[in-house]
Amino acid sequence: MEVLQAFEVEKVIISSNNDRPIKPYKKRKIKIKDDDCVAKNIYLQWYVKELNDRNAACVREHHGNIGYFLRYMHKQEINFQIQNMSSEHINMFEMHLAKRVENKEIKLTTAYTKLQYLSHFLRFLCHLDITHIDYKVPERFKGSKVERDNEYVHNQDRLAFFEAICRSNGRRAIRDLAICLLLNDTGCRPIEIANLELIDFNAAESTIILNSRKSGQRKLKIHPFVCKHVKRYVEIRKQLPGRSLFLLDWEEPIHSGAVVKIVRRYVQKAFGELRFSAKSLRHTCITNQLNNRNDIEAVAHAAGHKHLVSTLHYFYRDIEMLLEHSLPHNPMKGIDNNEL
Repeated sequence: MEVLQAFEVEKVIISSNNDRPIKPYKKRKIKIKDDDCVAKNIYLQWYVKELNDRNAACVREHHGNIGYFLRYMHKQEINFQIQNMSSEHINMFEMHLAKRVENKEIKLTTAYTKLQYLSHFLRFLCHLDITHIDYKVPERFKGSKVERDNEYVHNQDRLAFFEAICRSNGRRAIRDLAICLLLNDTGCRPIEIANLELIDFNAAESTIILNSRKSGQRKLKIHPFVCKHVKRYVEIRKQLPGRSLFLLDWEEPIHSGAVVKIVRRYVQKAFGELRFSAKSLRHTCITNQLNNRNDIEAVAHAAGHKHLVSTLHYFYRDIEMLLEHSLPHNPMKGIDNNEL
């Protein structure tokens, strides 16, 4: 929380009256809307069943990305039917993704991933003799395989994000605030949030022990402000069984996908679009730690990097950040060209 001042977030939380009485805990059933074009699509149901039958990986990702395609097509054509799909529909979807990439709403790699999942689905439909579209993702969407993202979230956007959490009510908001404050303060991965157990949090020392297969175990000091809100959640959490620190609404341990969705939900609520992700908060935290001239080995340890080269990547600055920090101090500003 070095760049995003703790008192700024505290002000947002207090003004949102987040200390309101908490309602009794109730289990919630997940319902799928019957009018959703994705839930109704029989071909998508068959595809998901086939993936589950062969124990395929990333079934949720297949369902989510193909669902995105179907929702887009139904917005363009109310009576869109998969059996009547043509190459023109695919081209329309490609143009839609290309425009989102151009507007910096999504990364090129995200567009490529969506089209890759669509190609698998089309291959399945061809096998069933429903469509005959032989589709390959165009080269222009592939980009560079060595390119790495470094997404940075500015303070104003993060404050709006926390404000959206504080406007929510009940037990879930207290849990979500604790999770998002930890992501923002430590730069940890969603899987490390999911792996946390009650014994990993020490309120007296203001520390948290993070665990993941990729980085092993590390103990980090957390900001007192963050500790206060995690402790507030733990007091409620102790009423429920199990060892996991964070639970889903139906008392099961939280998973990394749910952590990603928590961030996505409040970003959508704050901005009406998916402006950043849980990964963006991690990138921002590491970049800020380096900007504040912390020892690079200490930053690498906190981030869970085994190799310093991974940490050095975060010295990257995007063009907008360079302009923001350099233009106000331009020594040439105000000098007439004729004086040179």
